[in-house]
Amino acid sequence: MPQSKRRKLEKQSANYLLDVGHDDASPAPQQEPETNTDTGIESDIKNNEKYKIVATKEDMPLNVKKYWKKRYSLFSKFDEGIILTEELWYSVTPEEISIYLSKFIKHCFPDSSVILDLFCGGGGNSVQFAKFFDKVICIDINPVNLKCTEHNTGVYGKNRKKKLELYRCNWSYSTEHYINNNYKNDEDIEEETIKEIETTATVFENLIESKIDIAFASPPWGGPDYSAEEVFDLQKSLYPLSLEELLKGLFKISNNVILFLPRNSDINQIQDATTRLKGPESKVRISNIYLYEGLKGILCFWGDAFTEYERQ
Repeated sequence: MPQSKRRKLEKQSANYLLDVGHDDASPAPQQEPETNTDTGIESDIKNNEKYKIVATKEDMPLNVKKYWKKRYSLFSKFDEGIILTEELWYSVTPEEISIYLSKFIKHCFPDSSVILDLFCGGGGNSVQFAKFFDKVICIDINPVNLKCTEHNTGVYGKNRKKKLELYRCNWSYSTEHYINNNYKNDEDIEEETIKEIETTATVFENLIESKIDIAFASPPWGGPDYSAEEVFDLQKSLYPLSLEELLKGLFKISNNVILFLPRNSDINQIQDATTRLKGPESKVRISNIYLYEGLKGILCFWGDAFTEYERQ
């Protein structure tokens, strides 16, 4: 990225550290041997039209065909067996961003070993997290997304794939209303919904009890149309929870939290949520992430090692 775009701004009045630019991270550890160890996905998923895998240009619907030319920026090993659904083609994190993020986390927290990848999607982040961390806990509501994450991580080596723990649950049920069983007073709640709530509560409680060094989440932005909004409303448009509800849960899991959010996000909402949840003296680091001269999104970091980091 041009040096002119690397700049740091301090918002003194609100005690927020705004880091605008793509930080430099420490050098990557020695690379592990890369081998393709997975050959496909389970037939019941592969043959289900609802979860159709789109792995060739001919299979791609017209509305996502433009993403084909970006396949190697999403996964450098795409030709070795990467699988994605239609939705994952436009929602997976590009590989260079996930590598940068992994390096930066390890630079700030060299002893960290366990990371949560919430809304893991097709595994764009999990693939690289599994290179740098001992355990990657992957959560998604979609079983095919979890299968894609597992498979795609295996493309990058069986040692990475072995580090994954995958859980299917509906994170919209992670709020206090459901975790504290207040939902039992709701009328006409279906048995299937109760099962989903209980599953999410179990996963959530296990995460709180576990030693999660870093809690990362890349929540759905609502598809490509998110960029049509001049300012993305993080309280109303983020899915499946508002920014504040999402952070409230993540802060219970770890003190070190990272969100990957739309480039047009309302920065004031990030600052306001930080103040309400962490106090008036709290800080958040916000980094604009550029790739090929284009602004792809923002990374928001909570945690002392993140907010106190200064590029040398």
